[in-house]
Amino acid sequence: MRALAAIFALALVLRLVWVTAVPSEPIPTHDSEIYRTMAIALANGDGFMMERYTLPDGQAALTPGLAHPPGYPAFLGGLYAIFGSSLAVGRLANAVLGALTVFPVFWAARRLASQRVALIAAAIVAVTPSLIVWSSTLYSETMFTLVFTTALAALLWSRKDASIDLRLVALAGALLALSLQIRTPTVVAIPAGLLWLALPGLRTPRLPAAALLVVALPGLAAAAWGLRNVVEYDSFTPFTSCGGINFRKGHAPNSTGRDVPAQDLPSRTPPSADVRRADLELAASSLGWDLGFDYLVSHPGRELSLSLRKVVWLWRPAAGGVHEADADGKISIPLGRWPAKIAVVTFHCGFGVLVIAGLWLARRDRDAILPPVALVVFWTALHVVFFGQARYALPLLPILSLPAAIALVYLIDRIGLSTRVPAGVGSA
Repeated sequence: MRALAAIFALALVLRLVWVTAVPSEPIPTHDSEIYRTMAIALANGDGFMMERYTLPDGQAALTPGLAHPPGYPAFLGGLYAIFGSSLAVGRLANAVLGALTVFPVFWAARRLASQRVALIAAAIVAVTPSLIVWSSTLYSETMFTLVFTTALAALLWSRKDASIDLRLVALAGALLALSLQIRTPTVVAIPAGLLWLALPGLRTPRLPAAALLVVALPGLAAAAWGLRNVVEYDSFTPFTSCGGINFRKGHAPNSTGRDVPAQDLPSRTPPSADVRRADLELAASSLGWDLGFDYLVSHPGRELSLSLRKVVWLWRPAAGGVHEADADGKISIPLGRWPAKIAVVTFHCGFGVLVIAGLWLARRDRDAILPPVALVVFWTALHVVFFGQARYALPLLPILSLPAAIALVYLIDRIGLSTRVPAGVGSA
């Protein structure tokens, strides 16, 4: 389809222009630098999941870590092994991955609404400033968003009328297994997917098999990673070693609802070359779970306040990607940092209004409203357990482009005095 190809070209050009104009450098201690050092170590044959740190004597050393899933550093390491470890390699790869996201967005939206709505949803993703801005940073969000959205699209198409296509369910499950190795919030797609498959009350013998695939394939991926960590660290860790650390961040006397380091957890920096960072992370995580649960139970009033703050921090319009892209002011952004921040925040405010309006317009179409609402509810609940940060909402922007597109088509039709059905809802 020419229109979709043009949207992809637009998305790619915008991202290539951004990553070329703003050659981002990872900020030390941030995830982007950790991903990069892991990828370089893998490409150089120095080991898998190796993080760089500084010994007390000032010498640099490598140590195995478990605080991040292996998917993105493995992908980046493969690229580095082929094309070299230049920062440009990762940035260009992210630009391509980000542009490719318009295809699953169109596919997902086309299942739930008209082709017109689907094209506009894809176009929204193509021009969304935050998705463009984050593509120049070596964070896993861009890759995760593509894989996660593709899994959701396959899952949406797997249920049509009164039948279930197990091949598409298996594809969705496999993609969820992959995305789980990139970012652990993938787990929220499992209950949302089961709800999508079961809510219509299908009386098909394929429903149990479909539910099993959605649960089992990601579960097997998590179990395989956990067993690997049993061998390496004598600890069944199916996700990452920072679960308890992040839990304590969200439930502590100094918690604010966002990513604030817990003050009472031990350092994870190895004191010598014979101490592995992963072992220190696992010990800190175990303590973090204990302290976090104690605080949660003993401070119910403050926990309620923190929960509300976490929701605000997760969904508020924010321009944190601009700070990462310009390395916190070290790299010049064409037209300036503040215009870029204003563009990101303004777009997201408008996008949020369109999403709410689109959900209202589609309120009687269960198929159109269920996927975005279920994902938002489960996604928000997960981050209330830990903490909120605007970057963590990025992977849901593509699926939320559907209700935004419904509202935008409605506005276009009203302005143009069109007699067509406003948003094509239900005309899949």
